Amino acid sequence: MSVVSSFLLSIAAQETLQLAACFFEAGLLLIILPWTVLWDHNYLFDFWPAVHAAAQSPYVRGAISGLGVLNVGIGIAEVGDVIAARVEAAERRQPGLAPPTDLR
Repeated sequence: MSVVSSFLLSIAAQETLQLAACFFEAGLLLIILPWTVLWDHNYLFDFWPAVHAAAQSPYVRGAISGLGVLNVGIGIAEVGDVIAARVEAAERRQPGLAPPTDLR
């Protein structure tokens, strides 16, 4: 196996990393956006005054930011799954190459 092919990611791993990037980016937006001026001056809220009043509540803003934290966590978990799969595959190809998992 050549050095170049050992660095290539499978298509499934690439798709998983793209999904993780989407989760991470959406999570960052959901964490930050409710606390910015863009949230206060959203023209969509002008059409529904009740929604505008509810969206200004710190509890609603916190809940939306909490969903953002959840999305960031999912994105990090997806990246961890890809790394774990690559370490497992490396261990199957050449035993002793992967880092030890037992920390005794």
